[in-house]
Amino acid sequence: MSVQALWIEDEPQSVRFESLVAEERGWHVEFAATVEEALVMSRDRCFNVIIADLILPRDAFEYRRGIVDPEAGIHMLEQIRGGRPGAATPSNVKILVVSAVISPELRCRVTSLLDTEEDYLEKHLYDRENCLRAVFDRAETQIV
Repeated sequence: MSVQALWIEDEPQSVRFESLVAEERGWHVEFAATVEEALVMSRDRCFNVIIADLILPRDAFEYRRGIVDPEAGIHMLEQIRGGRPGAATPSNVKILVVSAVISPELRCRVTSLLDTEEDYLEKHLYDRENCLRAVFDRAETQIV
């Protein structure tokens, strides 16, 4: 299966690990580290799947200063899903969220933007390899 993926992740050490697993599975993955970068890439390129962390910096300024905000990730998902005029991302692009534990209220807001609740996966930093393989397995079974 040839998968074109956009992975939105602001942690460089995670990106390196995700790249290795993606290559092992034959995926072509492009990475974005900020909400701003992800929105441009999701608009300008064609992806089968978008995998996003939720707690992200809005732009390069916040990225350099280590400023992150779950609201930025939710706003990004709304825009990618078509919550803004001129949204170019097709509704059939599979979106998965892989993020650290968030409040039940935020989780409810996030899952309302996804196809199913199972498209939200908690990031298990203590078992990164199995968590990451679960993400890839979920994406591969859901891509249209």
